[in-house]
Amino acid sequence: MAAERIAVEVACALPDRQIVLPLEVPAGCTAGEAITQSGIFALQPALEPARCGIGIFGQEVGSDRVLRAGDRV
Repeated sequence: MAAERIAVEVACALPDRQIVLPLEVPAGCTAGEAITQSGIFALQPALEPARCGIGIFGQEVGSDRVLRAGDRV
């Protein structure tokens, strides 16, 4: 039986645009894992991971926050 998967989005707000990457991740995936899986830092090499905060719908969370279906990180 396949592991349950949930749909989430990883978003990055830049001064001139917003990038939103839809993902399907395994249930139990954390915000940090979703960011890594999204490849956002490879797409935007000017971003510094250490300087980027993590939030879900604008509420700051830790990288270990377990995601729910529909979350936007």
